[in-house]
Amino acid sequence: MRAPCLSSKHGLVQEGRPICNFDVQLGRLYRWADGENAGKLAYFQLLITSDTAEYQELIPATGASRLRFLCQHPDLWVSRRDRDILDAHIAGMITTRIRGPATGWAFCQSGLHRLEGRTVFVAGNRVIGGAGMDAFHVPDIAQFQLRRSTRPPKEITEELLTRLDNNGSAVAIPVFAFGVLTALQSLVLECGIPLTGVLYISGPSGFGKTETVKRFFALYDFAVSGQPALITEAGSTMAGFRENLRLARDLPVVLDDLCLSSGRESQRKRLELGAQVIREASNKGAVRTRAGDHGAEPSTTAGVAITAEFEIHTISDVNRYIILPLEEPMQGGKAG
Repeated sequence: MRAPCLSSKHGLVQEGRPICNFDVQLGRLYRWADGENAGKLAYFQLLITSDTAEYQELIPATGASRLRFLCQHPDLWVSRRDRDILDAHIAGMITTRIRGPATGWAFCQSGLHRLEGRTVFVAGNRVIGGAGMDAFHVPDIAQFQLRRSTRPPKEITEELLTRLDNNGSAVAIPVFAFGVLTALQSLVLECGIPLTGVLYISGPSGFGKTETVKRFFALYDFAVSGQPALITEAGSTMAGFRENLRLARDLPVVLDDLCLSSGRESQRKRLELGAQVIREASNKGAVRTRAGDHGAEPSTTAGVAITAEFEIHTISDVNRYIILPLEEPMQGGKAG
């Protein structure tokens, strides 16, 4: 059977018979930069042209039909009996191109990566240190963003040092340092250095625990809403917190506001929740892949901070976290 060819108008024909009313060309190819399928084809781009419109479609290499774009564009037509011919034509173009280098990288994990002879950091929906790199981020990590600054690095550094000094440096500096360690966590673990610590900030209500964490540690927002991301309220279910642990490779995750309760049973449950979070966040093999899934994620490389009105005193848990008690209210203005 002869391969389809382009007609003089927009559309493919085979042996003089039209099979569709559009042309299709192969655009960019994206290989996985990380995960268990690293190096394999992740996505391909189709450039589609008809007599009335032009489309660009990014299609997963596995798990979905190569022709799913037809459902999104009713103006595109292909005869039912020729769908297999069109699909084989697209597959042939991919097979020819796949032998060459990819034109872009697809990321399914945040954090540090080594690619193209350089080290880059996937900070949610952007790549730091990846100038000129064509990158695609899966929705799980593209939902997060690290706010950009248009100011020179010198000014940013001077402001950071001023804020650290003006906001209770004995607390602010360790919180910020733990955030820096979090960004390097996968590298440290790769070097064989165990990291099981959780930052545990305790103090009375109104002392500025949450504000301090947001100012110097939890720096990511949701890209769509601009609201703080990867922060779970202590009253929420563990499923949301576990999902953050799964997603946030080398990113900061916060469990906020483990507060005191006047009821003995309620307080017991909150103590148990705090201990459970510390165990799961520090035990790198105990995090489920998704809520409801069976089995476990091989590791979690998120950095975890907990704010609480009480300390946890059990011996086994004390060895798992870094205690940072607030003995007086934090100073400084609203986090910027």
